[in-house]
Amino acid sequence: MGKTAKEYVDFAASIYASPYIPKEKMFSHYLLLDRDKHFPGYNYERWIRNPAHLAKEQTMMIPGFSMYCTTNDCSEIKNELQSHAPGDWVITESGPTLLPILINGFPELNIRPPRFMTLYAFGANIKNDSEMIKIISDLLRRAPPEPREGVPGPAIGVIDGVGEGPNGTVGVGGWACVPKNALSIKIRIYAGGAANQGGTLIAETLADQVRDDAGVKSLCQTNFTKNGFGYLISPQDRLTHANKKIYVHGVSTDFGGSNELLGHSGEFSVIAPLTQPPPPEPLVPGPAIGYIDGVGEGPNGTVGVGGWACVPKNALSIKIRIYAGGTANQGGTLIAETLADNVRDDVGVKSLCQTNFTRNGFGYLISPQDRLTHANKKIYVHGVSTDFGGSNELLGHSGEFSVPPTVSH
Repeated sequence: MGKTAKEYVDFAASIYASPYIPKEKMFSHYLLLDRDKHFPGYNYERWIRNPAHLAKEQTMMIPGFSMYCTTNDCSEIKNELQSHAPGDWVITESGPTLLPILINGFPELNIRPPRFMTLYAFGANIKNDSEMIKIISDLLRRAPPEPREGVPGPAIGVIDGVGEGPNGTVGVGGWACVPKNALSIKIRIYAGGAANQGGTLIAETLADQVRDDAGVKSLCQTNFTKNGFGYLISPQDRLTHANKKIYVHGVSTDFGGSNELLGHSGEFSVIAPLTQPPPPEPLVPGPAIGYIDGVGEGPNGTVGVGGWACVPKNALSIKIRIYAGGTANQGGTLIAETLADNVRDDVGVKSLCQTNFTRNGFGYLISPQDRLTHANKKIYVHGVSTDFGGSNELLGHSGEFSVPPTVSH
């Protein structure tokens, strides 16, 4: 990346990650390397680095302030930016001295602060200066956060449908937007009535899935496409609200709206479960049993540890813990905890586990780093059985295999 560009990245990251930055006023941050031939960005085609190109390609682009761009670039791109992301752009070659205006506006001239700040960063212009960081941090610390603004208006949208989802869920799909705003809005899903009619709030989520329909874009009056939603009502909420009508509101209070009800609200219901799920079987107390079957070379420098584990008479997978250099209570180092849920359809395993349940196998890959750290140490595996009244018993063949050292080429 180059020393100067890296210094800028460190600087920008420290500001962007600061707890004092008013996130409501920051929309996006791009790093564009300087065109100067002494810096890495010079070798890129200019259109790739041009913010106007980003305005065309990235539908999330919102007009705002452009900071840290060179004077020539500022003047060259303004018309293009206006063309591809229409709005009140203010572009300046700025430094920390301009931040009070960015944050507070210029009340003496009746200038409001920008609605959003979009940072264009050119690596050749800023150094990682601790004094500058302090100046900016102090300004940001004093800056009162302001709510994000957009083009005023009500929320619109439609529930497209309701249907069966995976694992006992119910899917609710549709779209929502506040017209002329190129950003995703929240929706709220209610059961049994609208928000002001006794409905129960099931979820609040962001309508940020891609909906590239020409009709939706036409109604939302923007080419922005992330207006779709597809929420999965949980099995528990499905059971609680079975057969109740579904109502969805678009959250528009930030835009001066009233959280309007979306189209087709009240026309779909929460689908009742097809059958009442049986209660889970009680756990059968007992110790964990199992074996390490073997240890061998895995892909990309890993080491595979395979075997099986169960607590007899329980038709469910249990966890295992893998140690190097000793057992859990004898100074061993925990390498991993994982679920023994691979299929093992061996007659012998099913016989020992006393059930026809087959997901008792494990096959864990020790990472190259752990392999290097624990080379030649003995491997021990415990079956986690405390939930069954056991004592996390040691599996068979523990201590008989070692972590093989890294193979040198």
